Amino acid sequence: MLGCAAAWIGYCFPVSPGVGVVHSVFSKAINLRWENGALLSITLPSVGRSAMALSLRETLDLQSLGLRAGDAATLRRSTLTLGAALTINLAQAQPWTGLCMPPLARPAPEQLLALRLFLDHEAPPHSIWRSKSKDLELEMLVRGLPENFASALLRLVGRGVGLTPGCDDLLVGLLATLIAFGANDLLVQAFSQALSPLLLRTTDVSIQMLTSALHGDFPEALEQALLALSQERDDALVVALAQLALQGSSSGYDMLAGIEIGLAYMIKERRPTMIVSHQEGKGVVAEPGVTRTTLAWGDHLMIVEFKFDKGAGSPPHAHPHEQIAYCVSGHFRATVGDEVRELFPGDSFYAGPNVPHGVVALESSLMLDSFTPIRENFIPT
Repeated sequence: MLGCAAAWIGYCFPVSPGVGVVHSVFSKAINLRWENGALLSITLPSVGRSAMALSLRETLDLQSLGLRAGDAATLRRSTLTLGAALTINLAQAQPWTGLCMPPLARPAPEQLLALRLFLDHEAPPHSIWRSKSKDLELEMLVRGLPENFASALLRLVGRGVGLTPGCDDLLVGLLATLIAFGANDLLVQAFSQALSPLLLRTTDVSIQMLTSALHGDFPEALEQALLALSQERDDALVVALAQLALQGSSSGYDMLAGIEIGLAYMIKERRPTMIVSHQEGKGVVAEPGVTRTTLAWGDHLMIVEFKFDKGAGSPPHAHPHEQIAYCVSGHFRATVGDEVRELFPGDSFYAGPNVPHGVVALESSLMLDSFTPIRENFIPT
């Protein structure tokens, strides 16, 4: 029986006596199903650390040990025994609690370009990056529209082959990017709420990975790549991207594709200044007889013009955004909460988060609405 030592132990990895079974074995990782149902990992140093993993000091071919799925795993007196093949001493292992990253500075467009060039040159043929532009569901995610998350994720979760399907790896990279670089909280919340009910559609290993991601726990190599992107140091970035790319057959590349989607959205969103000519605005039909034109917006504030034909309106509705509406011209009947009032040019109303409100134009009318946080689905594409 081979003996080795653990260098790091994730804060979710059990340290009390317990039992489990070997779930799956790879050259760089062994997965265990523990008695409480949790899926744990034993990894080589090159794989990096994570909350649910124990990282070994030694480098060896774990697949050559002869372990098989179903072999016993026992933890007693700081020693983890796997079948009749391997014992791991946990006594000197250092605790791993993650990098505890604060919100990072958003990368410049040049960093996003460097990431794309890396993927263009290095991503293998079976990676998500090679098919990304062909997927409608991924295009919906690129646009960053919360109302599209549910339908897009329904067709993405579990798509691909292996213990962690490629689209699941991509979603982990995307979620890590949105959190690390301080995306709009409502965007992250909408993404998480859409993802959570779909976890049972994928593999058990992927369920554990996605669940950890929803709790803000990400593999070390992924966190290091995000840090490098925020620091704008070309030498460190190349090393960090290459290190993440080593994870699995294509898992690292698929996580990088998720980072690219997140950064593409967030760099598009970040506008320290904006001047919009009215002629540049793209009007869209919001309701019959109602044309919506998004004007300027920033990270947290947006202004939108609504043009109403006589008799047209916006039925009572509610949303988590705060809204102030200003009557530019015309004549409206407005319902805000329980109050009904008529509005004339110069009048305005405020609707707090989740307060029902709506208007009907009593003649051809124009209204300006401001929202905070911004209405992601109103951003022109």
